[in-house]
Amino acid sequence: MIALCLSLRRTSKEKLAKIRIRSSFGLLLPYRLQPLLCLNFLAKLSVGLDVFFTCVSIYTIILGCCLRTGVRISIRLPAFTWKPLVQDEVTAADLSSIDHQTSMVLHLVRSLDSDLFADMIDETFSTPLSDRSIALLRPGGDKQRVTLADRDEYVQLVHNARVNEAKPQINAIRRGINKVIPVQLLNILLHNELELLVNGRENVDIELLRRHTRKSAA
Repeated sequence: MIALCLSLRRTSKEKLAKIRIRSSFGLLLPYRLQPLLCLNFLAKLSVGLDVFFTCVSIYTIILGCCLRTGVRISIRLPAFTWKPLVQDEVTAADLSSIDHQTSMVLHLVRSLDSDLFADMIDETFSTPLSDRSIALLRPGGDKQRVTLADRDEYVQLVHNARVNEAKPQINAIRRGINKVIPVQLLNILLHNELELLVNGRENVDIELLRRHTRKSAA
């Protein structure tokens, strides 16, 4: 562990550290055309849970080393992932950033008036998850149609199911970081502060960089 931290620190002094975490099964996948990476829940099906969580742990040990040494890596995760890492609440807008289709359905369920609801909404108390499995929001929920009276409950249950889906991965990330630095330190950060510590600033002041750059003959 110490050797890995020293290696990362040495790399940052010699040249810009460009660390890309890759795997044959795609631990992280790009989301649509956005510069965001999302956890690939299908990966655990293709390689098995043990291998999947081992890779998550190794990956997050590197994140912990970056937090400890100050080395920055470019990993653009959505707030949906950063927030649980610091135990912050995930909002409906955060869910929309990784699953726009589900968010649109939930918005429609919430906003339709009583005259149109029964004709347009055919949802049941179940929801598809990222690994293509179906989660029952109630016992026998796949046979219970959502009504106007319980639509708020349905929306909240879908939101909870999608957030809880990522809990095993989030816990694995926190365990990996805890092997390098006390994970409790994350709880005093805001999610955007953690993102800044890992990624650094996205926009660089070129003029400031020029003023502090030393040039020497080759």
